[in-house]
Amino acid sequence: MESLIVCVGERRGHVAELVRGSDDPVTVGRSLDNTVVLTDPYVGQHQLVFFKQDAHWHVEVVDDVNPVLLNDAMLKRRTFPVTSGDRITIGRTHLDIYSQGYQVEPTRKLLLSNWLYGGKTAFCVAFLTVLIIALLDALFDYFMYAQSNEWKSQLNTVFSTAASILVWASVWSLIGRLAREQAHYALQLLVTSLACGLMVLTIPLIDLVNYITSSNLAGAIAACTLTFILLAWLLRWNIYFSTHPPKPALTALLISSACVFTYYGLAVLKEPDFILSPQYSASLKPPFVLLQSGQSIGDFLFDASVLTDAFDVDVDSGSSLDANPTPTAE
Repeated sequence: MESLIVCVGERRGHVAELVRGSDDPVTVGRSLDNTVVLTDPYVGQHQLVFFKQDAHWHVEVVDDVNPVLLNDAMLKRRTFPVTSGDRITIGRTHLDIYSQGYQVEPTRKLLLSNWLYGGKTAFCVAFLTVLIIALLDALFDYFMYAQSNEWKSQLNTVFSTAASILVWASVWSLIGRLAREQAHYALQLLVTSLACGLMVLTIPLIDLVNYITSSNLAGAIAACTLTFILLAWLLRWNIYFSTHPPKPALTALLISSACVFTYYGLAVLKEPDFILSPQYSASLKPPFVLLQSGQSIGDFLFDASVLTDAFDVDVDSGSSLDANPTPTAE
């Protein structure tokens, strides 16, 4: 290894300290006369000495109060050879050792950076996406559950959905500002909106699973799986744009699994041992499935009401009931 380069930690996307050594020894410790001065209280005043011998660099442990690790393995000798790419841990400090010819990883391309970094264009596209997703959520809520003309309820749905997206994106933008000095608010807003849109489009599948399988357990499994996938997908891009870690997908999967397991685990623990309300093995047909037969839930209830009224009239008059009475609207 021709020359020695010591990298001390990372801070906000750049190396906190980088020291280049020639053929002269490089000393590491808390004393101010060292080549690399550290402030870690678990590091000795004169902790390490890097020296070149036979065209190779070696490290000597001067202070052995605390153990010194080389690539996460404890050093068994006071003197040890080092190569480019090795990591030395002393106290709570990591030292990465490189040579000038060390091959760094290829440059990673920022996705969506070509057109979302266009100033006002980025925010316009992001906020427009938020508005579309919020309106889509209100529309699904109307056709699936509400089926009323209460515009205030639908307006509350729009505002609550948009506020949730804005708050979530703001939190991750703040994390990016603190960690990498790059907020990327428009990107966070866009990916959060897309994830919310996928949630709105796929939530009806849970009701459909309940109806097809006639099992609440199958619906719970579908809800858990769907939550895990969508949360992992969202966290993958939130983490990617805020901190740019080497493996954002793995980190997102771990966080998502922990959140879903904790949430559904607490939900199971909170269930009472004895439930007074009746439990059914089959769920009602989801409202959106009724569209297949061309009859809405309102028309179905109206026909049932007319049929009941006709039955009461026939009973009061003492006349015999038809086998297949046809309801007529007044």
